[in-house]
Amino acid sequence: MAKIPNVILTGSTGWFGQSFIYTFVKKFGLDNINNLYLISSDGRNFRHKILNEDFQTSTIETVKIDNKIDLFVQSAFLTRDKLTKFGQKKYIEVNQEIIEKTDVLVDKCSPTKRVVISSGAVLDKNDIYGSMKLKEEESVRISSSDLSIIFRVYAALGINTPFNSWSAVSDLISSANRSNTIDMKSKNNVIRGFVSFEKLSQLILEISANKERKKFQIIAAIEHVNSLKEVASVISMIKGTNINGRIDFNEISNIYTSDPRNFLNMLKKYNLNMSSLENDIHETLQSPHLN
Repeated sequence: MAKIPNVILTGSTGWFGQSFIYTFVKKFGLDNINNLYLISSDGRNFRHKILNEDFQTSTIETVKIDNKIDLFVQSAFLTRDKLTKFGQKKYIEVNQEIIEKTDVLVDKCSPTKRVVISSGAVLDKNDIYGSMKLKEEESVRISSSDLSIIFRVYAALGINTPFNSWSAVSDLISSANRSNTIDMKSKNNVIRGFVSFEKLSQLILEISANKERKKFQIIAAIEHVNSLKEVASVISMIKGTNINGRIDFNEISNIYTSDPRNFLNMLKKYNLNMSSLENDIHETLQSPHLN
């Protein structure tokens, strides 16, 4: 049996965090959940809807680490939508505090490998969220761990997908679940680079198990590059619903993606089968958060 890694997971109650917990439990079983140190901002209990289990988290300050940490997965961050709630100044302060406290914990536990869930938004100098994620990336460059990898996410899918006002996919699926019509809100040809958070979690666990040591890497986490029109068409095919809205191809396309080849090569290297867009959409449609 494969060695069960000791893993610290920050942002454990968020979208990626719950996707990682789900993937960890599927691979290693609930009996080994104590190998997973769950960290949240307030140390609360939460219920994982898919696993139908309650989990206890710790804060960065209160977590008690009894074992050598094989993998540190860093996904805690205030998302872009929190800007309205906090205001720009507070938003920057809180995210800066997250970065600094996380670095302190990394130094304390000296993980063998460190993985950060970042964003393609780092390439937009005018985006506050992106600029803070870039600061997070810069802090990882001087990480003391033997291996640090940053995965830049552009758009996500998966069975743990929550409803978010800023997620076009969750909006399309929620629209399909509410009625027999999928509403396309944008008239532009919107193109996104998608990854399943469960697939990304699988890859991270495989990387953790591999003893190969490489220098700092930044990888665009992209398995599919598709338009939202194509995504809506797949949802429509599976659900048997109509699509309301037309794309004006005379308008400038809204493109948010990157080169997926490095990510696809990593999937191949670790013998992880590539999924079709249809399969990932089908999984996403099973999310209990979107019904």
